[in-house]
Amino acid sequence: MRATIHSCKLLFTVLCGAGDPDEWEENIQINLIGPMRLTRRLTPAMAEKGEGYHINISSSAGKHPSPKQCAYSAAKWGMTGFALSSAKVPYPTHYPILLFLCDMRPHFSGTRDQSCCWPAEAL
Repeated sequence: MRATIHSCKLLFTVLCGAGDPDEWEENIQINLIGPMRLTRRLTPAMAEKGEGYHINISSSAGKHPSPKQCAYSAAKWGMTGFALSSAKVPYPTHYPILLFLCDMRPHFSGTRDQSCCWPAEAL
């Protein structure tokens, strides 16, 4: 296995404090717990082969939340923290972690640019 790519998105848009708590939990499970479990499960195979990367695609919604994206923003903030923390685990116990934050906020043109992703270190 050369790489894992974690790019999950499950988004329910309801005001914070409203909505279904089961949807909040599903959001956290898919956007945060799933990538964490896959990283834990697949790292030993990478160590056995002596190579590999974990690539995490998160969202700037963790740093710049919307009032209608509470669970999503929480999950993405958690994903960012998990990736940055994991990147500090020494090799070969863990393999390189790459984190990209994608920005879906309106840009100067007033449109949403869904292709803006930067390495976390650039933000």
